[in-house]
Amino acid sequence: MEPRLRDALLGKAKALSYLERHTDALTLLHQLVELGQWYLGDVYFWRDVLRSIASEAASVAPLLIARRNLHHLARLGQQARGLSDPGSTAQSRRPRPLPQL
Repeated sequence: MEPRLRDALLGKAKALSYLERHTDALTLLHQLVELGQWYLGDVYFWRDVLRSIASEAASVAPLLIARRNLHHLARLGQQARGLSDPGSTAQSRRPRPLPQL
């Protein structure tokens, strides 16, 4: 691809973003900014979209890891108590009947 064909570079950056290859797309968009003059509105729009996607992914990733770890810890706790399935915890928490006097 001819490096100065701005329309082709912008199309390739869009395609890379659809393939979730955001860093590659951002590299192309930075090249387009350096070329200047044409398609700058589109370039700035796509660059901002990809930056927001990248920042959201960075902020969500630790939450997903923590959620997975909590699920794993809960399962380990159930195994330690001898409970095979999560539904059996409700039965073990039922109050015992009072003894007859």
